[in-house]
Amino acid sequence: MAMTIEWKKMLWVAALTPAAVLIGCKSDGGPASSGALQLAEPVEMANGIAGSSDALSTAGTYLITSQAQWEGGGFAEACPAPMDFDAHDVVVVALGEKPSGGYWVHIDAIQQVGSELAVQFTANAPGEDEVTAAVMTYPYYAVLVPKTGATLAVADPTHVTGQPQPE
Repeated sequence: MAMTIEWKKMLWVAALTPAAVLIGCKSDGGPASSGALQLAEPVEMANGIAGSSDALSTAGTYLITSQAQWEGGGFAEACPAPMDFDAHDVVVVALGEKPSGGYWVHIDAIQQVGSELAVQFTANAPGEDEVTAAVMTYPYYAVLVPKTGATLAVADPTHVTGQPQPE
């Protein structure tokens, strides 16, 4: 009988541990400790634009928060539309220089986790049998996001091959 009660206790502890981690494991009745897992909040995205520009020849994920960054990083050359950096930031994912057509990138979602943004995107390479243009390309995708005060954090890519580009 004691063995059965002990196993039930262990099962309850095992079942409740993940929930305790997600809510911050309050031990003193106060706010969750700073080491607690922070939940992600979706960030609204608007005006997604895909393209290719040799001004974005370096692969990377960028958070642009000012006109100076926009102009200095070559982003204004790639996306010449005027930006209101008082209200918005711009997130750009650039794949860098690629040897042919058929490469594309698409930002699927952006999450704010604490003071950082996590950018989830899909990066496509052409399939082995896919016929593509034999030219250098510089694929990028950019979206407007509301000002969050966050810093860019983790690029979270999904790599695919031979897929049609989303619209």
